[in-house]
Amino acid sequence: MKASVLQRTIFAVWFPLALSFTLMMLESPTTNAVLARFSDPSIQIAGFGVALGLSLLIESPVIMLLATAIALVQGRESFYRGAALRVDADGRASRC
Repeated sequence: MKASVLQRTIFAVWFPLALSFTLMMLESPTTNAVLARFSDPSIQIAGFGVALGLSLLIESPVIMLLATAIALVQGRESFYRGAALRVDADGRASRC
């Protein structure tokens, strides 16, 4: 049996993802353009670059955990087991 998918369905699923990706691509140039109009723009843009680098360094493991969670969750029970593990890991990390 061959299932056909309408173009409208594909568009409805992928358009929000494409829009999100486009907004993420425009974030840095837009921020740099705004910071370039502040007083002492080189310091402002350098500070933003450092903050962006640190945020990506902190965020990258979270993105990997998101992909791992999506791959491992197969139903309600595995979702709740993963959630309990995450709460436990968050508690341990906050004690450091």
